[in-house]
Amino acid sequence: MTNFEPEETFGGCVLCSIKHVAKAKALMLEAKNGYPMHYWDATANLSLAEEHLIMAKLLDEAAEIRDHRKRLELDPWYELPFDAIVNRLAKDGGFDVRSILTRRQNDTAGVRIEPGKNEGVPGVVASADDQRAPGDGA
Repeated sequence: MTNFEPEETFGGCVLCSIKHVAKAKALMLEAKNGYPMHYWDATANLSLAEEHLIMAKLLDEAAEIRDHRKRLELDPWYELPFDAIVNRLAKDGGFDVRSILTRRQNDTAGVRIEPGKNEGVPGVVASADDQRAPGDGA
């Protein structure tokens, strides 16, 4: 087992915990919309989020997620405050999504999307209009 220093893993652990909470949110939506097996995946992702927060030494945040997970285990229809949890973790971890998105937008400003020519350009996603087949009225 690798001995991680908190300074080295803090950011990654918080980002991973955010990812697991967000994934649990999506899985619970699926579970409540006809895919009940996703309930177990959602609770497992919440447990993984707890572990990452413990590695980052954010014990209060880990305990909060554990409390929500335990409530969910008792009541599968319990509505977790997923967005509030993610926002708190992002704030506590020093992650500002708006600045990340703005930076990505600035990195790709002025890039013309051309099918087959933009592979590997970070943050560039072709629109549906740019996905037309040749001769479809360009």
